[in-house]
Order: sequence, then C-alpha cells, then structure tokens
Amino acid sequence: MYPTVRADTGGDLHLAYVRPDSILRNPRVVYRKRDRSAGWQPSEPLTGDSIAVWSTCIALDRLGRIHVVFLSNGNIFYRFKESGNWSSTFQLTSGGTSVHPQVYCDTFANLHMVWSDIRDGGRPELYYKMKDSTSWQPDRRLTFTPGSSDSASIVVDDSQHVHVVWVDSTTGLSRSQLFYMVKRDTQWSVPLQLTDALQGRRRNPVIAADHNGRLHVVWSDSRDGQQWWNCDIFYKATTVPSAVEDKFWGASPSKAVRLLRIIPDPFTSFATVPGHSSDHFALYDISGRKVGVYKGERIGQDLAPGVYFLKPEGEGAKPLRIVKLR
Repeated sequence: MYPTVRADTGGDLHLAYVRPDSILRNPRVVYRKRDRSAGWQPSEPLTGDSIAVWSTCIALDRLGRIHVVFLSNGNIFYRFKESGNWSSTFQLTSGGTSVHPQVYCDTFANLHMVWSDIRDGGRPELYYKMKDSTSWQPDRRLTFTPGSSDSASIVVDDSQHVHVVWVDSTTGLSRSQLFYMVKRDTQWSVPLQLTDALQGRRRNPVIAADHNGRLHVVWSDSRDGQQWWNCDIFYKATTVPSAVEDKFWGASPSKAVRLLRIIPDPFTSFATVPGHSSDHFALYDISGRKVGVYKGERIGQDLAPGVYFLKPEGEGAKPLRIVKLR
C-alpha cells in the first residue's frame, strides 16, 4: 500500500511502502532498493509490529541520504539512512490530527514536507515544514479556507521553487477542485484554482517538475459521470512555473481566487475576515440582491438573521456562503 519510488543519481531505485506482515500484525513501513546490476535487495522493515502505519513517502538527496516519513495514529514520524545506517525515529507532529504527509528533497539537500491537519478547528488545512542541514523548522499553515484542504502533492524545481497542489472543497464538497501554490524564497503565493468542473470530484493529484521549466499535474476525476472508484486520469501543465497566473496553465478552465476564512461562521453579531480588515466585501441575500458593502473587520453587523453570500469587491471570485443567526 501507498508505494513511493525515487531514482538516485546512479540510476538505482528506492522504494518505500506499507505492508502488513500477517493478519495479526500492524501494517509497517518497508524499504527496498533495486540495484541496476544486482536486482532488488532484501526488504528492510523500518517500523515494528507495535506501531500501525497508514501511509509513507520517500525522498533522496544529492548527498546519498534516504529520507522516509510515515503516518501512524494521526502523527507524522521521520527516519533517514546515511552511510548505510538508519537513524532513530523522530516524531514531527503530535496530537493525532495529521494525515497524508508528502516529502520532497531539493538540490541543496533540504527536505520539504506538506500534509493536512485538523488541529485548528476540525477541517483539514495544509501545513508545511522544511528541514535544512541542521534541523526541522516550525510548522507553517498554508491554507485558511472554509472547506477542507487535503491530498497534497509537493515538488521542488531546479530554481528551488516549492510547488504544492491539493484538493479543496471550498467550492463545494460534491465537486471539490484542485488548487495550487508556489513558494519562492520565503514567500508563498496566493492559491490558484486549477480546475472548475461542474460535476464529479477531483482526487489524488500528483505534481512533477521537469528540467525544461515545466510543471505537470495528473489527478483522478469523475467529472464525466463516473462513480469515485471509476474515475478517469486528467492532466495539465504550465510552461512558465515562475508566474502564478491563470493564463500560463493549460487549456482547461482555471481561476485565480481568494480563499477566505470567516470568523465566526455562523455569527450572531458580526463576522470578520482575518488578514483583510481594510478590504471591502459585498453581501447578497439568497435572492441575489446586494444588501451592503462592509470592511473585513465588521461584516453583517446590521443584517437580519439569514443566509448571505459574501464576495470581495471588484474581483471575479465566487461568492462565499455565510450564515447569521438570531
């Protein structure tokens, strides 16, 4: 289960996956290497029977080290192999709220990890952390969406830009869409919506970068009426990964959107949009009538209870549903 494979500079393959050794034992991480001349080497179990593992991911660096992260009981753990020896196990998250860790190594041997976490309120949001030559840096939250952000994939290109794609239900759980962000130096871009299909769901995206300055994304998609277990594979690419703009992505519809977090929602007095206190937002009632324009620091104070739709003024983003209670 959950296999990931990487090729080193010499052409050898490195495989990590999760395997239950028997019906009575917990699934555990297994590592194998395929030498080009000797075939597959014997398996090395990286976790014991006392820990149940749900997913894993492997990365290689230019110094010949092997890095493995894995998920157990909602927490992320890490081991690496150097000079033929595996390190002890390091716990990277706690609280049992993490899921789906993915890791990638850049050309400077830094590790970049992205995962989903429900630590901040019950809906999965994306988190990121990096390991430099000395230690792991603090967690950084990437998304602040009214929906769930999950199933992320990560890659680092030759310019050391970090690219992340994920599935987000902000636009509606029944037709979750793909979103994208890029990190240049220390700055993350705003999220970009990559798909806008009216039917079905998007699942399990994977992103890759080639050496010609192109990004490639593939994912499972049920937009043509299939059930989620009978999806097609879709693909899109960009020729200019240094610019996060809609026009640079392929032919399928894309929209640059602002993913806003409303606090609280529902609300009784007024709501706020963190990080946008001075921005203006229009509110519409369920009939589509514009009922007012508010700053992000105090939205809906003078409204009657009901369901409303919030939209940033002067932008093409889709309205966001909010609720005012009695």
